Parts: sequence; C-alpha cells; structure tokens
Amino acid sequence: MRLLFLLAASAAAWAQVNTGTINREVKDTTGALIPGVALSLQHTATGAVREGKTNDRGEFHAAFMSIGEYVVNATLQGFKRQTLRGLNLRVDQDSNVTVTMQPGEVRETAEVTGAMPLLESSSSAIGQVIENKKIMELPLNGRNPFPLGLLAGNTTPMFGMGSNLPFVGGGGRFSSNEVILDGVDNDTIQNAGAVGRAGIAYTPSVDAVQEFKVRTNNFSGEFGHSAGTIVAATIKSGANDFHGSVFEFLRNDKLDATNFFTNSGDPET
Repeated sequence: MRLLFLLAASAAAWAQVNTGTINREVKDTTGALIPGVALSLQHTATGAVREGKTNDRGEFHAAFMSIGEYVVNATLQGFKRQTLRGLNLRVDQDSNVTVTMQPGEVRETAEVTGAMPLLESSSSAIGQVIENKKIMELPLNGRNPFPLGLLAGNTTPMFGMGSNLPFVGGGGRFSSNEVILDGVDNDTIQNAGAVGRAGIAYTPSVDAVQEFKVRTNNFSGEFGHSAGTIVAATIKSGANDFHGSVFEFLRNDKLDATNFFTNSGDPET
C-alpha cells in the first residue's frame, strides 16, 4: 500500500510539468482578504471551467491547469462581479494574481483586461518559456524546435558528443539533462561508457509544439534526478474551433545557390 501511494504521488508531481498553477488572492478596496468568494476559471480555447471558493485567508489554489488564456470571474454578495480577461498561463508556470473586489450589486460587473505576472514569486527556479510565436516564426534548421532553448539564459551550444541535444545549461553535463514531453520522459539512455541520458528520444513537429520551458537552476524536488537542464515541452491540445496547419519541407541540392568559386572563369594566361 505504501509503495502504491508513493508511485501515485510521484506520477501526480511529474504531470505538473506540462500544465500550470493559478494562485488567486481576493481582497476588497481596503486591502482586507475576503473568504468565501466564488471563483470560476474558464479556459478560452476549450471552454473548460474550474470552480471553487477562497479559503479563510482569501486564497484559491488551482493546480494542474491547462496552459492558455483564461477568463476569471469572482462573485460575492455585496460586491460587484469581477471579471478578468486575457490571463495567459504558460507551461510549468506558478502564477500569483490578486483580485480586488469593489462594493456594489452582484448584477454589476467590473471588467479588467490584464496579463499573468512574469515574476514567479513563489518559486526560486531559474528558467524561461519559449512561447509558440518564437517557435513558429524564428528560423530553424531541420524543423527542430529544441535549439530555440538557447534563447534562455545560462545555456550554451553542444557539439561533438554523439548526442542530438542542441544545448546544455546550468553548468551540467549533457548526460545530466532531462527532456520531458507532456509530462513523460523523452530521453534516450546509454548504459555503457558515459552512463546517463544520451539525447532526445522523439522530436515533435514544429507545428505540434505549443511551447516549452527551459529550467537551468534551483528547480524543485520533483526534478531531483537531474543535475543539468530541465526542458519541459507541451503539445498543442484541441479546442472548440477547428484549426490546423499545412507545411512542405524540401531540401534539394538542385535548389541551392551556386557556390561562388563554381562561377569563377578560367584564369587568364
């Protein structure tokens, strides 16, 4: 029974890397915390809703939330309905947002358009999210999105180690890196010679990757088996609207530019 509990707890903690957490603190206009506020968090793309109420400290903790844009509604008798739009949750983000309730009737609505704070005050981990806009618009060699991890600080390119890892970071060796895809280990392992992780097992299409996060230092205990960089990627999920993409990838030397020296004529005698 104890073993089963530990395995279940490990799986729950592991799954966090392809989702995010939204922490809410609800106050009135004087700064006093308000318990019992009814909150709903609606995922804009899918319409999925998470509901709950603030605790005695005026806090609401929503873990394992799908990444993407959210609309948040807060209601309590004696206060205006508070609506927050444009809150975009990133992969592996632990966000803290304060909602301020204004006195009034529930039928009145105070609407705010904002954004998730980039600073994660509840975590000391060092990392950066490579968002979908960069993945789709920046030039890539071979349609591999992972080299964009070099945009994160404390990373450096890696060559000549018999690995398909494009970079290392955090001062760790390439065999100590961890690549996670939708919460699942995505590493190749070698058991002879330099024992450890050899590289990336599966490289998803550029069009399939929503975003990924590169953590280079001070990550939490759920990543305790890694001494290098943590790369947590997530695949695009479905939504209420039909969407897709089409691409063609062609490499043919007949289309390459002519070498400069090929165009040079015979030297004059």
